[in-house]
Parts: sequence; structure tokens; C-alpha cells
Amino acid sequence: MPNTSADHMIEQVAKAMRAKRRELIARPIADIWSELATTAIEALRDSPSVDQMREDRAHEIVAAINSWAAVTLGLDVSMGGLEGVSLAEMLEAKEIVETRNRRAADAAEASGGSYSISVVPDDRLVAAAYCLDHYPTGNEAILCVPRPSFNGTHAALGLVAITPDDENDDEA
Repeated sequence: MPNTSADHMIEQVAKAMRAKRRELIARPIADIWSELATTAIEALRDSPSVDQMREDRAHEIVAAINSWAAVTLGLDVSMGGLEGVSLAEMLEAKEIVETRNRRAADAAEASGGSYSISVVPDDRLVAAAYCLDHYPTGNEAILCVPRPSFNGTHAALGLVAITPDDENDDEA
């Protein structure tokens, strides 16, 4: 899993501090605080912003979730990885991409220009991708609640293993 934004920033600052250490080691600590702070800020100035890194990671997560839906629809696409991504991170990623889409639309409206947006998964798709990635399949419902409808008295939700019909046809 890629480093978080904070981890990346810490690595950048630590690297800059190590490089500056030799120069400052012989001086009293009280005399070097401002130089250390300046070194840290300069190290971060050249790295991507936390917001940009969060937005980039959010797009990766949303694209992975969307790719799972595309495979379900029969499209020949590579399924993105969601290993180690929590449900909270998935929902936050969706929110970040939605916010970016709104900002792009607002900016285009103000300038009269065009814009592009990213496809954002529905909450049900986010939850389904999370469950499929984090829980094993089984033969029992995870939830089964009374919910009368024309085709049954209960609604159930579970993860079941199946073999699609088109795969069975290939074996015949």
C-alpha cells in the first residue's frame, strides 16, 4: 500500500534534516531552530501538497471501485486493487472526487469553459466492493429481514460464490 500523505511528508522532512545535521551539529541547539524550520519547509515546498496527494489517492480508490463494476457488466478491464482500504477511506475517496467534480463544474460555469469529471460510485457499490474485498463467501445470509414484496417475504444480503453461466457454456 502506498505511503499516506503524512508518511511522505515525514520522510521528506527527515531526509532534509539528515542532510542539514552535519552542518548544524557543532552549534548550540537554541541557535539552530529557525534553520531547522526553514529546512523542513523547503523540503515540503518541492513535494506534492497533502491535498493533491489525497486527491490522487482518492481517484485511485474510486477508479478501482468503478473497475469492479465494469467487470461485473462484462467489460474487459483490469480490476483495481483495494487491499488494505477501509470502508471509511472508500467513502472519503468518493466524497473527495465528488467535491473535485463540483469544483470543476463551478469553475467552468464561472468561466464559460468546458470541464471533465470523474465517475463516482453509488454508496451501494462502495459497500459491495468493500464486502467482497474484506469478507469470505458463504452459504448463509449476512442479513435477513422481513420485507414483504411480490416475490418474497424477506430480503437477504450475503456473499455467495457463483460460476457465471457463460463460464459453464465454455466447458460444455
